[in-house]
Amino acid sequence: MKFLYIPLLILLGILWRFSTYESHLLPPLSSGFLTAEALVLDAPDRRQAEQRLRVEWEGRGLLLKIDPYLLVRVGDRVRFSGQILDIEAREGEAFSYRHYLLMLGIQNAFKVQYLEVEPMTLEELFRTDWRLFLLRILEDVRRGFEAYLKPWYVEPEWGLVSGLLLGSRAGLEPKLAAAFRDAGLMHLIAVSGYNISLVVAAAISLLGFLSFRKRLVGSACLVTLFVLLVGPSASVIRAALMGCLALFAHFTGRRSVALFSLLWGALIIGLINPYRLVYDIGFQLSFLATLSLLIFHPVLIQFAPRILPVWERWPTFLQESFLLAFAAQVFTFPITAYYFQTFSWVTIPANIAVAPFLPVAMALSGASILFPPISLLNIGVLKIIETVALVSAALPFASFQFPLTLFEFWLFYLGLAFALFLFYKPTLVRAFRL
Repeated sequence: MKFLYIPLLILLGILWRFSTYESHLLPPLSSGFLTAEALVLDAPDRRQAEQRLRVEWEGRGLLLKIDPYLLVRVGDRVRFSGQILDIEAREGEAFSYRHYLLMLGIQNAFKVQYLEVEPMTLEELFRTDWRLFLLRILEDVRRGFEAYLKPWYVEPEWGLVSGLLLGSRAGLEPKLAAAFRDAGLMHLIAVSGYNISLVVAAAISLLGFLSFRKRLVGSACLVTLFVLLVGPSASVIRAALMGCLALFAHFTGRRSVALFSLLWGALIIGLINPYRLVYDIGFQLSFLATLSLLIFHPVLIQFAPRILPVWERWPTFLQESFLLAFAAQVFTFPITAYYFQTFSWVTIPANIAVAPFLPVAMALSGASILFPPISLLNIGVLKIIETVALVSAALPFASFQFPLTLFEFWLFYLGLAFALFLFYKPTLVRAFRL
């Protein structure tokens, strides 16, 4: 039981950090109008109708919502005038936008009416702030990548490629984005463990001329670079940590246990920023979807033939696609029902339908970086995925209201945990001598 001491100490540290998190932040500004000069801390988050800037002003983090066509880069200084927006949760809403922004170090949000940009050069950033200097380089690399690849694609396929490779949803048309959301396919355009695994596999192959250990170290470096390029969100960091822990296990000769890698990744993220565990819905969905594949998928494999009489007649590929989609849906649907009050019954069939085309689209999207003409073939594959999303979302009652209370939310997960305990009890008895 000694191996439990370190995780328990980390958990206590997370609880302490959570209880004192807001005490380290300045209080938010009261409602009103503000004119100020601020420093841009991150690359703009580009949307269809606006850009969102995270800036620093007098020790406070601010979110500025600005015109989508203005050119602003990380490290620039901006002079703005804007109205403070109300970020308090409405009555009956489960999602707290205020706490989500606090998780990002933001105390207030503004709708900007006037903005003047003072550009900062790389040389100036190098002399004043090395962190912003590195972020500017990464932003320039990302913009260069987009400028290089975008001419080879048309809309809406470019929006999908940008999502598959970089996790960006800025180029996705609103109608298609709504279809992906209603069909339960939005995870396809978010960087996840699947993307990380492809990066690792490609890196190990490309570095094949090196020794095994050097390939592993090189793969870890490339994973880190990939995370920096796409943006270090909690879900991306979780996937990268899991991949790097698996690489470390190979490097040291130890057997990699995916479940322990996942849990350690969550503990490390919680220790860095405990608010991410509670208020980052994207991280929660990503974590639970991965967890379901590790501990619920084996249960389904054992019981599916008993529940479905025609199970043995299904092709192996269809069996595996169904189990993976069903396992992820069972673990994540309470999150979507509680926060968004909706449920989509087409999620499982839609995910089964796109399963054979997703790895092909990922591979061709990556290959088009080295050989752009292959994008013509990739566009055809992407159109199939788009068609699945649009048709699924257009089905009757594809997504409908399904409100879930906090009590029902916890009751579901407690029941699920008890059922899994019964299934794994023999294993737990052997491991812990219960």
